[in-house]
Amino acid sequence: MAHAVFVLMFMLTAAPLASFIPLSALAGVLVVVCWNMAEKEEFLRLLRDWRSAAVLIATFGLTVIEDLTFGIVAGCALAAALALYDGVKRRTEF
Repeated sequence: MAHAVFVLMFMLTAAPLASFIPLSALAGVLVVVCWNMAEKEEFLRLLRDWRSAAVLIATFGLTVIEDLTFGIVAGCALAAALALYDGVKRRTEF
């Protein structure tokens, strides 16, 4: 609770100061944080299988080209389509 109150007080007092930060500086911070948070080994592992690679590349590419929401929806739809295809394929094999 104390942490939540501190964050609320900080946001109420310091939020107006954020308008003085140039967007180019915020973009640089965002790129560095994104690079440090990225799990590069996991990214490479997912590229080994064609299904996970298709979903990863579609989600990543559409997020960069369009926006985050569109990329996530397209990636989820592609993953669901591949899962349905696998399910139908397994049922017809027996």
